Amino acid sequence: MKGGRKYSFYERPNPVGGRISVIMAAVSFAILVFNIVISYHARGEANIIAGALGWISLLFSGYGFTTGLLSFREKNATLRLPITGSISCGLIQIIHVALLLWGSGAPSA
Repeated sequence: MKGGRKYSFYERPNPVGGRISVIMAAVSFAILVFNIVISYHARGEANIIAGALGWISLLFSGYGFTTGLLSFREKNATLRLPITGSISCGLIQIIHVALLLWGSGAPSA
């Protein structure tokens, strides 16, 4: 079998930055959902805690996005977690910006 294929069963590790990115996406999403529930029950008149939670969630997703992108540099590592974490954190940031712009419209009477 000259010229046959050579198979390798070496498992490539997940990069640490990818794991952190996925964890930050999950935490940021949980805070976002919790914040939406708080705002819904307060009928849109939530206090400063809702705003602070929103900013914390936005910062977590920004950190996760940056960490996920930086973990693409690691050699011989799978890219599944960095891709998942980066995309998830990016979508959460888009949702935060959309909610921020939607909520900063003209005040109601």
